[in-house]
Amino acid sequence: MYQVLLLYLILIFHILGNVLSWYYTIPYFDTLMHFLGGFWIAMFSVFLIKKYAKDLFKQHKLIEIIFLIGATMIIGFAWEFYEFLADTFVFNKSLLMQQSITDMMTDLLADFLGALVYSLGRRIFI
Repeated sequence: MYQVLLLYLILIFHILGNVLSWYYTIPYFDTLMHFLGGFWIAMFSVFLIKKYAKDLFKQHKLIEIIFLIGATMIIGFAWEFYEFLADTFVFNKSLLMQQSITDMMTDLLADFLGALVYSLGRRIFI
């Protein structure tokens, strides 16, 4: 249930960010979105594990954390690759999603931190 609520929040922020140009006018808005995305991917991964592979990480908490971060990073890399391809082949150069290599690395770091915060928080509070 929390996964759906957070996903709706992320989608609303993303739509508002595009419509109201928050990605360009609010400092670190893109970084916040990547953090929330990483957090959500880790959260949704736990939901999938509980639904389809209940016993997968019962004994190995560290492996669960590494798996959640790894799954998040794979999706983060795929998203950055999508942005690169879209910038290269689709969008006009005034609408670049990928501003620089620094932007890409910041996005991936935010994805990582979102997954890490969820994974560690899950281990500490649940």
